[in-house]
Amino acid sequence: MQADRNIQAAGHPPSSDGRVDEDPEAENEVDIIKDKLAELRWNALDYVMDLDLANRNFRAFDCEHDNVRNVPDGRNSSYGPTAFRVAQDIFRDWQDDEQFMRGYTNRRQKLIRHHKAHGRIQEGNGVRFWLLRDEFNNLDGQRGVNVTYN
Repeated sequence: MQADRNIQAAGHPPSSDGRVDEDPEAENEVDIIKDKLAELRWNALDYVMDLDLANRNFRAFDCEHDNVRNVPDGRNSSYGPTAFRVAQDIFRDWQDDEQFMRGYTNRRQKLIRHHKAHGRIQEGNGVRFWLLRDEFNNLDGQRGVNVTYN
């Protein structure tokens, strides 16, 4: 109904063309977020594929060429992904995100406490909590993260 279209939200002046004025700063922020999401999605695809390859210890060719005539030396153009490398790459993508870093430390601490609780009642066959804690400390040191797990 035309009457409904003419009703303005309280406190908002009517715009001359019937549309809400666009905020170029907000549009730019949306574009930045869309670009970051596309990059993270692409990286996630790579990480899943690398973990699939690492699961079977397969090597993948990482060379670029237009056709089979200019294929480089296959002995020097492949890589063997490892779970460690994939974890490092994922961490690198997210290390500047405050929410990610809070979750990173909180979830690691929670897992250590959970393993500690199982150890107290001697139930289950998960890794001992101190081995888990030591491994997290080792990896955090390599990543430049200073966390104290208790």
